[in-house]
Amino acid sequence: MGAISILFLVIGETLVILSELTLPYYLAKDKIIVKKLGVTFCMSLVMSIAGAFLLLAFMYGYLSYESIWVVNVVSTSMVIIIEPVIAYCVYKNLPGRSTCKGLVLAFIGLMVAITL
Repeated sequence: MGAISILFLVIGETLVILSELTLPYYLAKDKIIVKKLGVTFCMSLVMSIAGAFLLLAFMYGYLSYESIWVVNVVSTSMVIIIEPVIAYCVYKNLPGRSTCKGLVLAFIGLMVAITL
């Protein structure tokens, strides 16, 4: 059940970050108000689906690890790891040296939280 919670966390966090980063990109890009409203509505739906995945992830994670703190660390680490990847895909900007160091440390923290 722990693997299911991590899978749900990855899906949920990815969808949340995707909607957070995609919405401002397209709102700044398009000048037509109807397109802006359509993108906002679509990203709101994506965010709702992501919320359902995150709720399931925390529920299954708590049941399998018997500690909400393990799930919290995994969730936070997922954000730190996934967000720069999605930001690069959307905005085409490379992370700086400090960000890369943070990614490595987050990955190490994630592995420690999962294995202990």
